[in-house]
Amino acid sequence: MSLISCKKCGKEYSTLAGNCPSCGEATPQIKEINVPEKKNKRLSKGVKLAVLILCLITALTFLSVQVYSNSNYDKGNDAMQKGDFESAIIYYDKVIWNQKAKERIEQCNVGLMIEKEIAILDKEIAEIIEREEMERALFLTDPDALDMWQRLKIRYGMTDSEMSKNRRGILLTQLEKLKNNEKVQYNKNFYMPL
Repeated sequence: MSLISCKKCGKEYSTLAGNCPSCGEATPQIKEINVPEKKNKRLSKGVKLAVLILCLITALTFLSVQVYSNSNYDKGNDAMQKGDFESAIIYYDKVIWNQKAKERIEQCNVGLMIEKEIAILDKEIAEIIEREEMERALFLTDPDALDMWQRLKIRYGMTDSEMSKNRRGILLTQLEKLKNNEKVQYNKNFYMPL
């Protein structure tokens, strides 16, 4: 509501009155000015709901990825303790945002290399034992053979098969350490057959 001055008597009165209360002059028609409404800066309920749903979906996605990742990490640990390094690598590969999983993959690769060396040693031990048995048989045909065999054994401390078995034992110890989550260094030169 605003006040206007009467054109006839000059007194002020409200624009809501149809006539001037003093002199009765008719109130002139005033054009209404359209003032733009202030836009509500608040978000509508629909937008708020959409943002809330988006945040909820993001949080659930993140949580499910973490659960999946942790599950694979645990499965990798189980596989590694059982000595199944190939399966452990597959599980650890699926783990996200975890540096320990990358370290475990490296240890599994060491375990796989050690297992290959053990397989090579097993074959070598079988061949050496066969060769030693043939040598013993040849020595036994000579009357001095037993003495010579004993001297050779004393001179070198142990036979080739005993040395290979010893090396195999060291490798098996390394595998047990890996299964117990201990770090193991792999030195190919040390594990190579003589």
